[in-house]
Amino acid sequence: MIVSINPGAPAQATERARFAEQLIAGMPGLKDVRTVLSESMRIGALPGYEIRLEAKSARTGKDINVVQWVRFGTSSFVHIVGISPREKWTESFTRFRAVRDGIGVR
Repeated sequence: MIVSINPGAPAQATERARFAEQLIAGMPGLKDVRTVLSESMRIGALPGYEIRLEAKSARTGKDINVVQWVRFGTSSFVHIVGISPREKWTESFTRFRAVRDGIGVR
């Protein structure tokens, strides 16, 4: 799991989906990628965007699942990515969500 806070965020709500898609499109190490879910959502009290992928690890060829959440603030965004072997996805996704929901806003 990777969590980062970055400056800059789309000013318009209509730009958030494309922004989130561009973030995950640049992720190295994935091949045979298929989007399972792509939707706007609320993360806490702030707007966010979730994308889930099924893919293969470019290094090992094993099946993996990926989730990306982007939580948008006024001048920054929180970028959260979780990657798990497909056979452990249900357990991993629950943990990833707990981490996402545990990140507070100051």
